[in-house]
Amino acid sequence: CGGTGLYIESLLANYQFSHVPHFLSEPLEIQFKYTVFGLNPSTDTRREKISTRFQARLKEGMLEEVQQLLFDGVHPEELRWMGLEYKWMVNYVEGLITKEEFEKGLETAIHQFAKRQMTYFRKMEKDGFTINWIDGELTTKQQAEIAMQIIGQAQ
Repeated sequence: CGGTGLYIESLLANYQFSHVPHFLSEPLEIQFKYTVFGLNPSTDTRREKISTRFQARLKEGMLEEVQQLLFDGVHPEELRWMGLEYKWMVNYVEGLITKEEFEKGLETAIHQFAKRQMTYFRKMEKDGFTINWIDGELTTKQQAEIAMQIIGQAQ
């Protein structure tokens, strides 16, 4: 299992995994200087943004995309392997859960996952990785300006 934190840490620490799906058979190696940034909004803002984004993605055809992939021959297990949302969507499309179970369950699961991601990032910091946290309540322009200042200082 994994998530954003594990993916980032696996690249930065050059993890070697004993089993990966066939479509990820080539390891990636980072051989350059890097800077890690994280946005840190308030819990309420994070929850609101997650819910708003989830509803927008449903309206934009997220389920229809999965239906088409299955119709095109992608095996359900390959989609489930791609992550949390795909697992829930495939279960709904295959009739294993109701629409209400899908929508409420996936939204709750995404909120729980986001909380676990923050815990994972705190663990990364304890393990020696520097994460440059930027206030998630700032405008995108302000966040970009802060990131550019940090990058400028790192050079």
